[in-house]
Amino acid sequence: VIKNALPLVTHEQIYYRVVDCHVAVGHSGKDKTWAEIKRLYAGIPHQAVSIYISMCDTCQIRRSFPTPISGKPIVSIGFLTRLQVDLIDMRSVSYEGYNFIMHAKDHFTKFTWLYALPSKEAIHVANNL
Repeated sequence: VIKNALPLVTHEQIYYRVVDCHVAVGHSGKDKTWAEIKRLYAGIPHQAVSIYISMCDTCQIRRSFPTPISGKPIVSIGFLTRLQVDLIDMRSVSYEGYNFIMHAKDHFTKFTWLYALPSKEAIHVANNL
């Protein structure tokens, strides 16, 4: 008694049929490849699909890697205990001799200050801190 009319794949042809189905579904992963194989063929073990997909070059390149956890958060214990200072170059649109903007941020309160500076020399930066 024949249960289904699907062609039986010989041992020698398993690899080629798995490759054909995997490419036909656009390298969409193990589940879609297995569904395509079950729809078209009989006699292909699920383990053969898993092994092939784990070794598929295209799938390995497209596979996303988990992003590493970012560094430790910035911890501050009070107002003005930890500041971040950035200098923004505005020479292309300078105004009355001010070529830089100093941006200072307090990490505890998230409060920011902006200062216009004629240059980024230490004396100008220190005078505004």
